[in-house]
Amino acid sequence: MNRSGATPGATDAHGWTQFGDYVRQGRERAGLDVGQAAERAGLGESDWRAFEAGYREEFGGVRVLPNPTPDVLDRIATTLGVPVEELGARLGPVARNRPVDAHREPPVSELARRVDQLPPADRHLVKALVDRLLGQPGP
Repeated sequence: MNRSGATPGATDAHGWTQFGDYVRQGRERAGLDVGQAAERAGLGESDWRAFEAGYREEFGGVRVLPNPTPDVLDRIATTLGVPVEELGARLGPVARNRPVDAHREPPVSELARRVDQLPPADRHLVKALVDRLLGQPGP
């Protein structure tokens, strides 16, 4: 939650970091290590780590925000022993209200694939641009 008490939206990188902290703290309260939590949720360890970090690095170091389906959120909530509504509330109104098509790949995957096709110097420029747009310090 931010100072006003509102939970940041899912498109907010800082909001995802806070969500990740919540997931990590819940895992620790449950007495699970990352591997155990991931296995119980039916996720790969790298996926679980990405949720705890609030991002994953893909395709030349580009940071990609998580994009969980409702099913994945339900499995994480079950693993943590919290109601899925409580976990969903940590994502903020943007994520709760966005439509999810389980049969379609998230658009970020297509974008990441396209960025991956760029030469390394251009991928570096794209990463720097995204970092700047998200207000993150560059290298």
